[in-house]
Amino acid sequence: MGLVFRVFGSILLGFFLSATSILILGFFGLLRNLPMIVNLALRFLNWFVRTTYRFYMTILNYIRPFVGEYFSLDILNRFPRIVASVLMSLGMFFLFYWISEIHLTIFTIGLALLHGLFIGIVWDEIIQPDGLHLGENIR
Repeated sequence: MGLVFRVFGSILLGFFLSATSILILGFFGLLRNLPMIVNLALRFLNWFVRTTYRFYMTILNYIRPFVGEYFSLDILNRFPRIVASVLMSLGMFFLFYWISEIHLTIFTIGLALLHGLFIGIVWDEIIQPDGLHLGENIR
């Protein structure tokens, strides 16, 4: 009976050591590829910021004459643009969450606020060739 327990013990030990070595190899593989992963994430973020900028710019340019006529306010000035970007970001966020039926959290609402604030603040530098460069390989 002791021999059977020793065999099963050796099998379990081998299994746990193999699993641990696979986890360690995966961790070091992740560390090795971390610069590429970060670069890819920053490129995705750059694409997302530019896409939402174009979307917001289209909407703001469309409603600019109406807002200017009724409120005598240029919506593309700095402060109104930031407020409009934050409101559109929150609107897109709530629409996404309403469609996907995912629970809202303070963290995700904060991300939507920061996204709108970021788009509104760096509005003039997003599309320019020497402007916002997220994920660019600078060497």
